[in-house]
Amino acid sequence: MKVKVPDFSFYLAYLLILFNGFISNTDFVKVIPGILGFLTPIYFISWLLLALAFFFNGKISSYKIVAIIIFLPILSLVSLKSGHFQALFTLFLLIITVSNVNLNSVFKLHCYFLVIMMFAVAVSFKLGILPQRLVFRGTTVRYFLGYDYTSFFLNYLFHLICIGIFVFRDKIPYLVI
Repeated sequence: MKVKVPDFSFYLAYLLILFNGFISNTDFVKVIPGILGFLTPIYFISWLLLALAFFFNGKISSYKIVAIIIFLPILSLVSLKSGHFQALFTLFLLIITVSNVNLNSVFKLHCYFLVIMMFAVAVSFKLGILPQRLVFRGTTVRYFLGYDYTSFFLNYLFHLICIGIFVFRDKIPYLVI
């Protein structure tokens, strides 16, 4: 299978962005002290990879240039006011570069990555690398299972189910859905 340089750089940047988002939502941030300083350079590397994917694709249309000229100042103002420059700029770069990539491949990559990372968090939790945190609310007990919030595991599981249904829709019988 031959992969073009723009596609490879997009997939690698997408994996780095997923890694950043996933790790920052786990207890690895609390257990490994220097990991937050490691996550910021990953954003910059993903920006460079997305810029490489955009410029070396060869399909830069006037529509994209006009969209960049219009939305970049708006994005800058919103990100300065909200304080979420890294996330918004990364999302902007993903949006302008995703049009030339096979979306099914992106979803499959997302699905495989989530399975691997969820498995890594579960193994780390079981081995005691990640601490066990509990919250008692009345008579209910909530387990964090290595994530920042108790609902993150279910959130990622929901993403896996939705992506799996979208990607494998032809192979799933309608009675199962």
